[in-house]
Amino acid sequence: MDTRTFESNLTTWLRHNSGLEQSRNYLGISKAGKCQRQIYDELVSGVVMSDFHHAMCYIGYLFERDALARLVEMRLAKGAAIELVCPKDARIRGHVDGVTLEGDLLEIKSVTTKKFERVCHGGKPLWEHVDQVQLYMRYGGWRTAWILYICRETFEHKVMRVGYDQERAARLEGKLLDVLAAVERQEPPVCECGWCGKDVRR
Repeated sequence: MDTRTFESNLTTWLRHNSGLEQSRNYLGISKAGKCQRQIYDELVSGVVMSDFHHAMCYIGYLFERDALARLVEMRLAKGAAIELVCPKDARIRGHVDGVTLEGDLLEIKSVTTKKFERVCHGGKPLWEHVDQVQLYMRYGGWRTAWILYICRETFEHKVMRVGYDQERAARLEGKLLDVLAAVERQEPPVCECGWCGKDVRR
């Protein structure tokens, strides 16, 4: 076997085992922080399935599994196979990473150095992750969420605490319900971010 075949086999395996799904029959809560138009386009057309996106998805799950295993070993958290469903529309749902031993929500995020530095220098979690855990807390009954950030390049860790904001969570729920209604009408919402339709790796 030559090197090209070797590499090709690795790439093929990744495509089949990354965990990346082109389309789902539900709207994932993790998308709550995205632009409405982007959420709409992904629901209608599916997500991009490039090798880069497969790699990023695999890396995310890899760091998540490792971090959760370490936290369980340290008796700081436990795994939780909890599916959360919006009572107003069952097509809005999500799956939590885990819970702390005190019973709080736990979310694990592996990020680039640039994003990790934004979290550390800003002293607060990224807004899109706050949006995600707000809906998790709304549907799971938690009052507190802990977001564990892991830098992919340096393996540094940073933990952020987020309290439940009922008003923000209700607004996000309305946003996702509006997207589903737009899909039913086949009327794409206006882009809010200025990036929709562009081939960028954010």
